[in-house]
Amino acid sequence: MTRVLLILILALVSTPLAHQKQPTPSPTPSRGIPTIKVWVDTQYGFYHCPATKLYGKTKQGVYMTQKQAQDRGYRPAYGTYCNTAPKPITKSTKGNTRSTNENH
Repeated sequence: MTRVLLILILALVSTPLAHQKQPTPSPTPSRGIPTIKVWVDTQYGFYHCPATKLYGKTKQGVYMTQKQAQDRGYRPAYGTYCNTAPKPITKSTKGNTRSTNENH
Protein backbone atom coordinates (compact mmCIF):
# COMPACT_ATOMS: atom_id res chain seq x y z
CA MET A 1 0.00 0.00 0.00
CA THR A 2 2.85 2.41 0.81
CA ARG A 3 4.45 1.74 -2.58
CA VAL A 4 1.24 2.47 -4.42
CA LEU A 5 0.78 5.70 -2.48
CA LEU A 6 4.39 6.75 -3.14
CA ILE A 7 4.07 6.04 -6.88
CA LEU A 8 0.80 7.94 -7.02
CA ILE A 9 2.33 10.98 -5.26
CA LEU A 10 5.37 10.95 -7.56
CA ALA A 11 3.14 10.72 -10.63
CA LEU A 12 1.04 13.68 -9.48
CA VAL A 13 4.08 15.80 -8.61
CA SER A 14 6.03 15.07 -11.79
CA THR A 15 3.08 15.65 -14.15
CA PRO A 16 2.91 19.44 -13.66
CA LEU A 17 6.68 19.69 -14.03
CA ALA A 18 6.62 17.79 -17.31
CA HIS A 19 3.88 20.00 -18.74
CA GLN A 20 5.43 23.32 -17.78
CA LYS A 21 6.22 25.53 -20.70
CA GLN A 22 9.87 25.72 -21.50
CA PRO A 23 11.17 29.28 -21.40
CA THR A 24 11.26 30.75 -24.88
CA PRO A 25 14.76 31.60 -25.93
CA SER A 26 15.37 35.30 -26.29
CA PRO A 27 16.13 36.40 -29.83
CA THR A 28 19.80 36.59 -30.64
CA PRO A 29 21.16 40.09 -30.85
CA SER A 30 21.47 41.54 -34.31
CA ARG A 31 24.82 40.87 -35.91
CA GLY A 32 24.25 43.42 -38.63
CA ILE A 33 23.11 43.01 -42.21
CA PRO A 34 24.77 39.80 -43.42
CA THR A 35 24.99 40.79 -47.11
CA ILE A 36 26.90 44.06 -46.65
CA LYS A 37 30.34 43.98 -48.26
CA VAL A 38 33.00 44.67 -45.63
CA TRP A 39 36.77 45.12 -45.74
CA VAL A 40 38.58 42.54 -43.61
CA ASP A 41 41.95 43.57 -42.22
CA THR A 42 43.58 40.13 -42.28
CA GLN A 43 46.60 41.29 -40.29
CA TYR A 44 44.66 42.38 -37.19
CA GLY A 45 41.45 40.33 -37.51
CA PHE A 46 38.93 43.18 -37.74
CA TYR A 47 36.47 44.08 -40.47
CA HIS A 48 35.47 47.59 -41.49
CA CYS A 49 32.05 48.75 -42.66
CA PRO A 50 31.55 50.88 -45.78
CA ALA A 51 31.92 54.63 -45.14
CA THR A 52 34.34 54.05 -42.25
CA LYS A 53 37.81 55.54 -42.24
CA LEU A 54 39.77 52.34 -42.93
CA TYR A 55 37.36 50.64 -45.36
CA GLY A 56 39.59 49.25 -48.12
CA LYS A 57 42.64 51.15 -46.86
CA THR A 58 44.65 48.76 -44.69
CA LYS A 59 47.74 47.09 -46.15
CA GLN A 60 46.50 43.52 -45.90
CA GLY A 61 42.85 42.77 -46.49
CA VAL A 62 40.07 41.33 -48.59
CA TYR A 63 36.45 42.13 -49.34
CA MET A 64 33.71 39.73 -48.25
CA THR A 65 30.21 39.84 -46.83
CA GLN A 66 29.71 40.61 -43.16
CA LYS A 67 28.37 37.09 -42.58
CA GLN A 68 31.44 35.50 -44.17
CA ALA A 69 33.71 37.66 -42.02
CA GLN A 70 31.83 36.69 -38.86
CA ASP A 71 31.80 33.00 -39.79
CA ARG A 72 35.58 33.12 -40.25
CA GLY A 73 36.08 34.66 -36.82
CA TYR A 74 36.77 38.28 -37.73
CA ARG A 75 35.49 40.93 -35.33
CA PRO A 76 33.80 44.23 -36.20
CA ALA A 77 36.08 47.25 -35.96
CA TYR A 78 35.14 49.64 -33.17
CA GLY A 79 32.85 46.88 -31.81
CA THR A 80 30.03 47.98 -34.12
CA TYR A 81 28.24 45.76 -36.64
CA CYS A 82 27.39 47.12 -40.09
CA ASN A 83 23.66 47.85 -39.84
CA THR A 84 23.09 50.29 -42.68
CA ALA A 85 23.58 49.60 -46.34
CA PRO A 86 25.87 52.06 -48.10
CA LYS A 87 24.23 54.69 -50.25
CA PRO A 88 24.66 54.09 -53.98
CA ILE A 89 27.14 56.34 -55.73
CA THR A 90 25.42 58.70 -58.12
CA LYS A 91 27.15 60.45 -60.98
CA SER A 92 26.97 64.17 -60.81
CA THR A 93 26.53 66.24 -63.96
CA LYS A 94 27.16 69.44 -62.08
CA GLY A 95 30.63 70.08 -63.54
CA ASN A 96 29.62 69.36 -67.13
CA THR A 97 27.41 72.35 -67.78
CA ARG A 98 28.08 74.00 -71.11
CA SER A 99 26.21 76.85 -72.51
CA THR A 100 24.52 75.92 -75.73
CA ASN A 101 24.08 79.57 -76.57
CA GLU A 102 27.53 80.47 -77.86
CA ASN A 103 26.45 83.33 -80.12
CA HIS A 104 28.22 86.44 -78.98
